[in-house]
Amino acid sequence: MLELEAMPGSVRESVVRLARLVEPGGTIIPSVFRHLAADDSLLAAVETTLRAASTAGLLDTTYDQMRTTLTKMADEWPLPVHRVQDSATRAVIEPFAATIPRVLAASAILRTAFAGTPCPRARHG
Repeated sequence: MLELEAMPGSVRESVVRLARLVEPGGTIIPSVFRHLAADDSLLAAVETTLRAASTAGLLDTTYDQMRTTLTKMADEWPLPVHRVQDSATRAVIEPFAATIPRVLAASAILRTAFAGTPCPRARHG
């Protein structure tokens, strides 16, 4: 996996644009996008697909569905998941609370787009 500093400028810019789609705050670059940096054509296809999904509202819709599903699953686990109490630790992990489900949403969209089958749960209107 390439680090940002080792990427050619245009590749780095593409990776950062992808990261901003899933984490608008701009503090996290998901490693999945850094892995894609080694393949320019795949990186371009992913960026085109996710940008179109974002523009159409599909990324946000899928994200909302993911958060709802993941929250429900966590609420139903047999063992309780306790909130982290340490404020320093919370400050470190808090940005991931939105980023992880958005990366999962992006992954679901990409799986659907690259498999050529419609996404059954993403409905508009």
